[in-house]
Amino acid sequence: LNARAVNYKFVRAAQEILGEENVFATATEEASHEAIKTIVARGYEYIVPGGGDGTLCTIINSLVDARKADKVHDTTKLPKFAYLPLGTGNGMAPLVGLRFRGRTKIIKMQKTLTRLKEIVDECEKNSDMIMPLLKCPMVEVTRPESTNSTVPNSELCFFAGSGFDSLMLSDFNIIKRWSKRRVKPIRRFLGSVAGYSVALVTRTLPSCLIWGKHKLICRITIPKASASANASRATSTGTYWMDPRRGDTAIKVRPNNCQSNKDFFPDDIGEDRQLLFEGTTGIVAAGATPYYGGGLKLFPFSRVQPHGMHLRIGRINPFVGFLNIPWIFRGTYRHYNMKCLDFVGKDFEVELSKPYPFQHSGEADRWPLKKFRLRVADEELEFVDFLKPRVVLGYDE
Repeated sequence: LNARAVNYKFVRAAQEILGEENVFATATEEASHEAIKTIVARGYEYIVPGGGDGTLCTIINSLVDARKADKVHDTTKLPKFAYLPLGTGNGMAPLVGLRFRGRTKIIKMQKTLTRLKEIVDECEKNSDMIMPLLKCPMVEVTRPESTNSTVPNSELCFFAGSGFDSLMLSDFNIIKRWSKRRVKPIRRFLGSVAGYSVALVTRTLPSCLIWGKHKLICRITIPKASASANASRATSTGTYWMDPRRGDTAIKVRPNNCQSNKDFFPDDIGEDRQLLFEGTTGIVAAGATPYYGGGLKLFPFSRVQPHGMHLRIGRINPFVGFLNIPWIFRGTYRHYNMKCLDFVGKDFEVELSKPYPFQHSGEADRWPLKKFRLRVADEELEFVDFLKPRVVLGYDE
């Protein structure tokens, strides 16, 4: 449990159900790493992370690092995850079928943990019973080598990118820091999903409309082998453009030998890569799951490929985006004049003309980036699926 996201009541409730020795409440990154070492040594089959997307990804990355460091367990699979959405954005919550809201949050958590413990116990006693699991790919973010040792070169996450979204997250963090000096109701309100809306209206949108702070010039490349592979379906390997004119038909990206504008990108494109996009955009972000956080379905095509991700290049005016928020939230917004480009693939390398704020997992990165690579990680994660299964056996007249 992220002790900064919950109070002692949540911790105590979890301890009563799962046992005090099996609950780790951590408030710092160092404490989290120590808890992960203990978890790896004990060999738990299931882990129940409680917090937001940032907490979940921190735990996953710590598990991967601890597994590499532990020579005994370095080849074992990662444990299964039963995610409790106790953070702010909770982008993974709709995917796994859990949503905790308001004052009933602790009650729902208790019911979920109790039911989860019952199912795990039943699975251990009855071999015919199977835990409902959902496989989910992750995005591996690779940064260029940095002299700053505090910034990891590679991390796993569910969504990442630069542009309008990273600016809004930065503004949201500023508002949260400001609210810490205010009374509790204001602090709680601005620290919730509502804080994103306040940041958008009071800071991000005005700065983008007046000064164009969201605009960035980028070059995106993909592997040549991926582009030239013979495939006829979006479930095959390759990179695809989702054509809104044809009802979101997946069109395979053709091989090309296009060159870059030397004024912005003097370095040549690698021999093993080809140009996908170059120009000005307001957002370039990718996700292996449909939801960004707070119910925002920013990556509706993320599951088109079973082991792929959705790259979105948003070039619309911020005011136009603001007017279309309901459709953007539902994942149904489309632009037929190439102002919103959607690609599905497994490997995208992004270069910017100058360093720009970067975010992943709903958390602003410590340092602006000029270049980063987004790839689908080889290993998929398994999450406990809390949604009730729906099997169509026929139809009712």
